[in-house]
Order: sequence, then structure tokens, then C-alpha cells
Amino acid sequence: MPRRSGLNDVRIVRDIYPPRLDLDYQLSDEHGATLREGSATLRDPSFQRPNIQPLGTPIINLPTPV
Repeated sequence: MPRRSGLNDVRIVRDIYPPRLDLDYQLSDEHGATLREGSATLRDPSFQRPNIQPLGTPIINLPTPV
């Protein structure tokens, strides 16, 4: 029997708490030695506003390994 949605399925989203993603990353070579590591926090404070960036625009630029 299909599930019916109801009041219990409502999620209220407010723009005072924008989505956030905390990342820890590590770049390793083929032997497992760490070449580079770091952390980054991604936030989207305009998540409820229309997207005005053209398609193909990168969201984040991570450091290029040397």
C-alpha cells in the first residue's frame, strides 16, 4: 500500500541556518604517503534564492598539488 504524506512529513526550512558541509581531505601517492591534507567548510547562504551563476561555474577550487 502506498504511503500517504501528511502533516508529519512537513519540514520547515529557514534561511537563518544555511546548509554547511565540513570536509577533511588527504591527497596520497600510490604508496600511501601523504602529499597534502587540509580541511574546508562549504556553505550556501543563498540556498533559498535563485541561482544566478552560469552553468559550469565551479563551486569550490581545491589547491592544486605540486
